[in-house]
Amino acid sequence: MRNSVHISDREHNPGDPNRFPEGHRQPHPYRLVLTRPVVLTISTYAILAFLEICNFALVPLMYTTPIEFGGLGLDPAQMATCLAAYGIVAGILPFFFFHRIVGSLGLRRSLLTFISGLVPAFLFFPINGTRAQHAGVDDVAWILVFVHMLVLVGVDMAYGMIDPSLASVMPSEHL
Repeated sequence: MRNSVHISDREHNPGDPNRFPEGHRQPHPYRLVLTRPVVLTISTYAILAFLEICNFALVPLMYTTPIEFGGLGLDPAQMATCLAAYGIVAGILPFFFFHRIVGSLGLRRSLLTFISGLVPAFLFFPINGTRAQHAGVDDVAWILVFVHMLVLVGVDMAYGMIDPSLASVMPSEHL
């Protein structure tokens, strides 16, 4: 009666090799899946996420810091408008251009291109801050803000390339 009401002891014991029904294969240990290309791809994702978070932590700081301290001196409403515009563009541009970019460059080159966009994204802060100290926030400063946001949209597109990259380097018997 115990087996008819409760799950059998065999299903509770994770070490029992007979716990899987007939026809089902036993899961493989993680070390078989964690090959060098898989670890590199996962590490790339972690580094990308960390650097993008660092960049986005600096965006509101840079935009709202007074010009004399190296920022752009925008008020919070202007900064929020910039971030809202970024969110709209980040939702629309990949929809129309992601497949074209990956189709023309290939998965690996697209991923490297968009990840390398973090270099100009970080360089934007000292360049635009120094320029604002000399010329103020003019049209050129706004163009630099726009370019910075476009570069960050490209960095966001790199996330869409990580999963196919991971699937392409994963040993096929473990998918």
